[in-house]
Parts: sequence; C-alpha cells; structure tokens
Amino acid sequence: MVKLINIQAAKTHLSRIVEEVVEGDDVVLAKSGKPMVRLVRYAQTREARQPGRLAGKSWEAPDCWQPGDSEMESSIEEPILREDSVLMPVLPRRPRALRLLLDSHVVVWWLTSPERLSAETRALIATPGNDILLSAASIWELGLKVARRKLVLLDDYLDSPLGDGFEELPVTIEHAQRAMRLPPLHGDPFDRVLIAQALEEDLLLVTADQVISSCKVPTREA
Repeated sequence: MVKLINIQAAKTHLSRIVEEVVEGDDVVLAKSGKPMVRLVRYAQTREARQPGRLAGKSWEAPDCWQPGDSEMESSIEEPILREDSVLMPVLPRRPRALRLLLDSHVVVWWLTSPERLSAETRALIATPGNDILLSAASIWELGLKVARRKLVLLDDYLDSPLGDGFEELPVTIEHAQRAMRLPPLHGDPFDRVLIAQALEEDLLLVTADQVISSCKVPTREA
C-alpha cells in the first residue's frame, strides 16, 4: 500500500518517514495532493568477495592455531561471576542477511588457503548480501602471531585488513564486560572477546575451534 504524505508534513516527520522507507514502506511525497516524488530505499551494490588473495604469500607455524596457545599468557581461573552471569544459549535474530563474525584463523584461511574452509562456509562469506565482520581483537591477535614468527602475511595485510569486503567490529566496553563475565570455558583471551562480541551483537561466529563451538554461542563450523 502506497503512503501519500504531504511535503510539509514530511519536513516535520522526516526521520520517521526515512525509517518507514528503510523498513520497506512505499512512500510518495505529494504537493497539494498531487504525487511528486517516490522515496525508495538505497540499495548498496556489493560484489562477491573473492578468497585466496594472499595464496602463496603466507606461512603458518605448525602450532599457530593450537588450542590454549595464547599470545597473552592467560590462566583463566574461576572468574568473579554474578548469579545471573551464567552463559546461556543465545540464538541470533533472523535478520534479512546473515551477520558473520570470522575467527582469526578463518580470516587467514580465507585469504591464503580457502580450500581449508568448507564449500558452504566459502559461499556464505562470498555472498554480497551477508555482512562479514572482522574484530579488532583478531587483528591484534594476528599481529602478535606475526611478531612471534608463528605467522607470515605478505602484502602488508595487517596495515589495511578491510580491503576484502569485511566490516570492522571494534571492541567496546560492553564487549569487555561480557567477556569478563563468561564462565571459564575458554582460556584464550582473544577467543573470549570474540565469543562476547558474538553474544552481544547477535552474530554467527565462524570458527573451526571445537572449544568455542561448545561454549553455547551461535557458531558456524568453518
């Protein structure tokens, strides 16, 4: 159904009208009762993401992704938890597009050796309509692995990691607080941040880490 709105009224309620258009309403602006302009939602054109940009330009140590090999030696003991802070299953909302948070090793495999990811996971990451998020915590973790010579990434990838159709996910105070309250199911601080971000932002965490998959966080096996 088309909504016919007078231009003068539109000036007063522009923010609400824009929200209605974004939600899918058909809005036409009129002057003196005569339709003048139809408002349409802007659809950003995205190209399919291509894997393997750094194929042959990287190296991983055999123990690069070993569970428990934290670059920040972290012995997670019993944290101070409130009674209401027990990690419970949280299912993501059903958005129009999937919102995927990539674990650090998934980012590297997508860029260097996509054959290590399942065909379905590669398809999900490549789909232009899906939002693919890269956590600032992952860049920190990869930088530390490079510094410790467990990982080599050429082409100065860490200087511009968002050039592959990924979106930045900063680490916020809310994420840190959520990570602090997680039960001691995973001792790696970077993975705890990713788990917290996935829970806090209703994201699907793409990972090959079986420990993360057991943490009652919505995941997608890589």
